Formats: sequence, C-alpha cells, structure tokens
Amino acid sequence: MNERILLRYIRYLVSGLFLGVVALKVSALPTKYYLGVIGTLLFFAPAAYVYLIISTQTKTRLICLFVATFTFGIAFNLDYNFFYRDYVGVTSVDISVSLLSLLILFGFFVYDAKLRDGGIYHFQMNRKILIAFLLYIAAGFLSLVDAEYLDLSLLEIARLLSLLFLLFVITNLQDRKYIDVLLLCLSIDLVVEACIGLYQFKTGHMLGLQVFGEKEVLRQNIGFVAKRSSGTIGDPNIFGYFFEMLIPLMFAMFIAERRFLVKCWYLFAVTIGCAGIYTTLSRGAWMTIPLSFTLVFFIMFRGRFLRLSTFIWVWCALLVFSAIIAVSFPVIYSRFTHDDYGSADTRKPLNEAAFSVIRQFPVFGVGLNNMASVFKKHDTTGYSRMFVGKNHVVHNMYLQIWSEVGTVGIIAFLSMLIIVLYTAFYHLYRVHYWDRGILAGGAAGIMAQAVHAMVDPGFKTMMNMSMLFYTFIGLIGAITIIYRNENAAGIVQKSPV
Repeated sequence: MNERILLRYIRYLVSGLFLGVVALKVSALPTKYYLGVIGTLLFFAPAAYVYLIISTQTKTRLICLFVATFTFGIAFNLDYNFFYRDYVGVTSVDISVSLLSLLILFGFFVYDAKLRDGGIYHFQMNRKILIAFLLYIAAGFLSLVDAEYLDLSLLEIARLLSLLFLLFVITNLQDRKYIDVLLLCLSIDLVVEACIGLYQFKTGHMLGLQVFGEKEVLRQNIGFVAKRSSGTIGDPNIFGYFFEMLIPLMFAMFIAERRFLVKCWYLFAVTIGCAGIYTTLSRGAWMTIPLSFTLVFFIMFRGRFLRLSTFIWVWCALLVFSAIIAVSFPVIYSRFTHDDYGSADTRKPLNEAAFSVIRQFPVFGVGLNNMASVFKKHDTTGYSRMFVGKNHVVHNMYLQIWSEVGTVGIIAFLSMLIIVLYTAFYHLYRVHYWDRGILAGGAAGIMAQAVHAMVDPGFKTMMNMSMLFYTFIGLIGAITIIYRNENAAGIVQKSPV
C-alpha cells in the first residue's frame, strides 16, 4: 500500500474520531445552542452537498467519507428515537447517523444513475435475496391480522423497511474501493470497541460514552465477581454478537489481503477482537469462534493444505490459540461450570412456552413485535410466568420469529438465510481471492450469529446489530454483482486455488 493511500485511511480515522468528539460536545450543549448548531448544519448542508457532488474526485472522496460515517455509526450509535415505547423488542423508529449516511450515499448513486450524462451507473440487486426479504416483510403485514398492539408491529415494520433500504444501498456499492473502505472501517470499529471492552473489564468503570450507548458495567459471580464488558453496545451478550460476526470477516481478510500493512492491521484486529469477545463472558459467542475460524480456514486454504506455508500458518495459529487458552482458561472454565443462576435452565421451558403460543397462531403468528406483550397471556404451559413483574421473550430467535409472524414468516426468513449462504458459497471459487475473503468471512459471520440465535434473541433485539447483520448480506450481494458485471465485460479471472 503506497503512502498516499495510507495517509487517506489515517485521515478517515482522524476525521471520524474528531467528528465523534464534536458530536459528544454538541450533545452536551444547552438546548438553545444545540438547536442553533443543528439548524446551521441543516441550512448549509444541502448547498454544500449539491456543490460537492459535481466534482468526480470530490464525489469519490465524499462517498468514502459517508461509507465510513455509516460504518462508525453502527458501533457508536447516534440516533433520535421517534414513538418510543418502553418494551422488550423494537422500541422506536430510529433516525441515526448511519441511516442519514445511507440516504446521502443513495443520493450519489441516483445522480450517477439518472442525472449524469450517459447513465454510467445502474441499480442492481440479487433478486432471490430481495424476494425472500420482501416476503418476510409481507409476512409482517399479514401478522397484523392477530396483532393486539398494532403500534408495536408498525415499529418493527418501519425498522424492516429501513433495513431493506440499507441492504439495497450496500449491495449497490459496486466498487471495490468503497467496499475496501467499509471493511477497514469495520475493522476500526472492532479494534476500538475491543479496547473499550478491555478497559471496562479491567477497571469496572465506564469511559463516559453514554451518548454513544455505553452503560454501567455488569458484574457476575462465576466463583468470583467478574466484570462483563458491553462497549458502546450496552449489553454483554449483544456485544458478543458484534464480535462473533466481525472477527471471522477480519480473519478472512487477513488471509486474503495482499497489501502488507493492511494485512498486519487485520491480524491485529483479529487478535484484539478475540480479547474483546473474551471480556463479554458470553458463552454463546465464545462457542461460535472455533466454528467460524475453522470454516474460514478451510475455505481460504482450499488446495493449499500440503504447502509449507499452510503448515507454518497452522502452527502459528495453534501457538496463539494455545497461549490465549492458557491465559484465559480459569475464567472460561468458571464461566461454563459455575452456577449461572438458572440462565441456561430457563431456555428449554421458554421454548416449550413459545411452542404453545405457535400452536394457537400457526399461520400468521401473534403479530410482529408483539410476543413480549402477549407471551404470558397465550402461554398454556405457565413457564413464561417464571419472570415476575416484567415482560420477557423466548431465548431463541427462530421461535421468536415463528411465534410473531407464523409459519409463513419463519419460512420466508429461513429462505432468506439459506439463499444468502448459498449465494456466498456458490461464488466462492468463481471470484477473485480478495472477494473470496469477503464471501467466506461474511458467510461465517452470518452463520455464527445464526447458531448463537438458537439460544439467544439474536440480532433483532437492537437496531445497530440488525444493521451489521444486513450489512454482511449486502456485502455478499455487492460481491456477486461485481462478479456478474465483470463477467459480462469479460474481465473476470478465476480465484486462485
């Protein structure tokens, strides 16, 4: 990587950190000054946007900037919540920095597709993924038939529509330059969140980042009082989702990357990411890492198993893994063997309770985003009433979806997952090696979350994790579109074995 590109990435990082600090300071201003700053931005931003979009080089830089802003907004959530409900599920309609960045990116793409002479850009989508997602949204509308709380259902429908928009924009990046920026910014997210998690785990204190979602550090007795970090995500288990999805992607990019400095950076991101996931004390997240690493390794080193370099990599990986296990084994052992105060024991009864609800509403479900409110009412087993004084959901994302949108909805959702994974695996050895890393890492991250969701509510619980999950799907779609376009132009080369 030449010096100019390195300086560009440093500039993205510094500008992102600077904007984060500015946002923190602005949010703490008295109301009249805060409104004055926001009003000024709203007044000048459209004019600046129209002016800067005219220049091709400026436009390219701005697209990279807003891709970075979108990515940083996933981990460091700055949003405004409309129609907020105090609820276990989708609680509001969220207008976030990430969503606004996507709207700006969409504006650039519309300009290239419709306004620029020659129409050099064309919107594209993977039809199978799109149709499956639209069917899932349609199932959400059908579930309104039996929904007791229409307002809660409409909140999740609004979220699904915004995620559909996210999927559309990320799929239409159509340029490896922008995807490269997205990946590097995701790796920065991973490193910074891991550092925050390590600080919380070590000290038990917050960094004062409440405006970005940071919450009090949780403590849990696992034979000794251990601290569970949550970064700026706000919950240790959901923080585990963040790591389990990103670490396999960074591991794949470490293997696929040819630029030495970037390769070293991805290795650092993977290493500190493993330290970060350790601080969550999330057993489900821990168990996904060996599975996803093994999958990525066999995909990326296919046809290379008998090479000396492969043996060296395996030896180094085992050495690092052994060192990590040696250092962390006492905590890991205590986490798996010490009394978890009924946390694991509640899974099976709640699953049985969810099935009792599904049997009553088998086709369209109880209503999108309604399960927590009606769980105790429709549960014929009584197991959901073990949580006195508060609503609760089943710790299985698939049963949660099935109970809310019925058999129609769960079939649509599972079809989307299967189509996404099939698309990734189908193209693995048809695309460039760097692209293969994205497909392998993206598929492994999605599969890690899919496995973990069998014992947890999954990414649906928070908007930023939903955005990360659908970003992975969008990346897979973007790579397949690049492959299709290059193949049509006759410039695709086979991925090296």
